[in-house]
Amino acid sequence: MTSNSLINSGGDFCTGCGQSFIRNLVGFDTLPLVEFVPSAHIPHKRAIECLRMDPPEDAAGFGGMKGAKKGNRMHQDGWQENNVHGEEQTLTFNNQEDDLDNDLFTQKMLEQLETQVVNPESTKPVEVDERVMQNMRFEEVFIVEYSTLCPSKPRRFYKNMVPDVSITMCHRCCKFFLQDEYEFAYIEKGCCPFCKNVEKDKGVKNVYGSLADMRS
Repeated sequence: MTSNSLINSGGDFCTGCGQSFIRNLVGFDTLPLVEFVPSAHIPHKRAIECLRMDPPEDAAGFGGMKGAKKGNRMHQDGWQENNVHGEEQTLTFNNQEDDLDNDLFTQKMLEQLETQVVNPESTKPVEVDERVMQNMRFEEVFIVEYSTLCPSKPRRFYKNMVPDVSITMCHRCCKFFLQDEYEFAYIEKGCCPFCKNVEKDKGVKNVYGSLADMRS
């Protein structure tokens, strides 16, 4: 496992893959976001369609359903029931290693890493095709529309590599935050903690009702 030092004289990037760090703009923690781009021949509309598709059951789903043997039953909670010659039944749990093996995005990222020098100047976003995007979960993808800030700046795509980490983005300044820290900062200040944007037609209580109740 590659560890990153707190201070890198070469810049704010991962020394393992060369990707620039994406920071939480409240506590400045590193967020588990990796930038990717659809292949050049894929129109934006088609890319969105692929990202919105439900991942097929035999792909990168929870527990890695691909490769389950005939006669074995896969449960939604990750447990697999194995029937051995009709005589013995066992339960096994599919771990993260299985998920990693079946994660097409991770495979594509590792393949690209092998062909590039690890530094932010030469590192490019992970290029993905339609098959990879169709196997990604849309709720783990962020599409940043920089056109609201600069019409000539292209949109960018990011994937949350650790879905258990809740991340949110302000659509006004296009900055990322840890969900909980953003909510508390919004309640305290009444606006985005970075750009001071107030969500249109929404009061603090309407946006984050439960946390607003805790504050009052």
